[in-house]
Amino acid sequence: EQRAALGYDKVIDGQQREKIYAIQQQYEPKISALKAELQALQDKMDGEVEAVLTPDQREIVKKAADEAKQKRKSAASAAASSSADDESSESSTEAKAAGGASKATASSKGGK
Repeated sequence: EQRAALGYDKVIDGQQREKIYAIQQQYEPKISALKAELQALQDKMDGEVEAVLTPDQREIVKKAADEAKQKRKSAASAAASSSADDESSESSTEAKAAGGASKATASSKGGK
């Protein structure tokens, strides 16, 4: 997926965007390979650490990890919902402000 870095879209022109996309495409295969390598190393390390634990300890760690994952999922869902609520609230506030301005203009012109 091609994307300009956060914040760039507001300051770059189309030609710069295309150059940035080309740079990203150039690095993407290497970055993907390194991410895969990193994941493999993390999985290997986790397996070795897990081998040190007793079965009871593994179960406790698994439950804690599952709970943490669920909390992150809930927090992300709440944040997304809150963000959507904020945007909706801002739109509503802007609409009310625009409506109030229209009424004020109408009043000053002798209208209602």
